[in-house]
Amino acid sequence: MRSTRYLLAGALFLVLFLSIPGVCYAGITLQEVSTLPGDGFQAKDPFPSETIPVAAVQNEVDYLSKNKIFDARQINVCLYNQQVYRMSEGKKVPYGGTALNNNIYIFSGFWSDDSVSSAVVHEIGHLVRKYYVSNDDLEKYIASRGVKDGELLDGCASVKEELFAEDFRVLFGDDHAKVNMYKFYDTIKLPSEKDREFILQHIGSGGQASAITLASAVPAQ
Repeated sequence: MRSTRYLLAGALFLVLFLSIPGVCYAGITLQEVSTLPGDGFQAKDPFPSETIPVAAVQNEVDYLSKNKIFDARQINVCLYNQQVYRMSEGKKVPYGGTALNNNIYIFSGFWSDDSVSSAVVHEIGHLVRKYYVSNDDLEKYIASRGVKDGELLDGCASVKEELFAEDFRVLFGDDHAKVNMYKFYDTIKLPSEKDREFILQHIGSGGQASAITLASAVPAQ
């Protein structure tokens, strides 16, 4: 029975993906991958029964593409249809996604349409930060948001990086991507049109690539 469920889930994933081969809109591509991005990520065993809701990811890619702000740089949305973890202090910590190099990766898990949409835009926000916003400009942005590094997000690698990615999600994602808000928005205001213009200005000018090693700082819950 379990093997039949896995086969049916895999078949559904394949059918959905065959409807979007080579999707490419305004610098964003959507593709299935069979290898992990490295950086210590490992696949769980056995193969999970839940697959990535591809249609929701495609809808989010379509929505972002209509903004036409990514023409100058290719962003690849890679779907890896297996649950993934990294070791931390001797424990397996599950991850829902990450951003590395020119790619974002969404891993299999118990996703809803809303949560996977949130993950897609959040991880793209990390790439926007890497390629278009310098370290100095990030400091200015964070200062304008009234946040001090280390003040929020206990356990995260960097408050600054996570806040920028979350602000990008709130400012540029569709309604599905905005359903699940980070807890730090309980203590600071949501990003404004001024913050949106800051991001758009840097993307439009071509930006500067920073020297950080990019990876999602928040494991999936």
